[in-house]
Amino acid sequence: MGIMVPEIVPQQLLSGVERMKLSSPPQETRELTSARETRGVPRVAFLADSFHEVNGAARTCREFAAFAKRNRCPFFSVRFAKRESVTYDGPYWTMELRRSPLSIGVDPDLRFDLTFLHLCDVLEKRLREFAPDVIHVMAPAELGILGAIAAWRLRIPLVAAWHTNLHEYAARRLPLGSSRIRDRV
Repeated sequence: MGIMVPEIVPQQLLSGVERMKLSSPPQETRELTSARETRGVPRVAFLADSFHEVNGAARTCREFAAFAKRNRCPFFSVRFAKRESVTYDGPYWTMELRRSPLSIGVDPDLRFDLTFLHLCDVLEKRLREFAPDVIHVMAPAELGILGAIAAWRLRIPLVAAWHTNLHEYAARRLPLGSSRIRDRV
């Protein structure tokens, strides 16, 4: 469900999410990538909450995306960045979203956007265009939650992979309680 914009409104005045709702992949890209049989390789929508950060999970995500791009696999990489954008490079698509000012710090270089649900419509629109065979989420954070919701609504199989030992991670960052409580988590 997109938004209606009169022709007299310059696109520079629209927010990044509104521009992404209006833009669509070039016709030749849609024709090349809409066929589900790209050398027998599944069409993967890859949603990574950590991508540009400096940590092991982000590096794994960057390597995975680089492999898909290098090998011209049908791959839709969705992640957070400082600027919003959507790019199409044949079968390799990228959508970068921006976290809102209402995000909270989880780590020095990682945040959680408390208003992430507003991204649901724009993400589902792009997923319908890409037509993935599987949605792969990499964390139980905003994009992981949005990916699970989209997979359920669009009836697309979901794969989830956590590259962090979550209970140990939470215990080290648990702000409340004694060390005895943190040791039991």
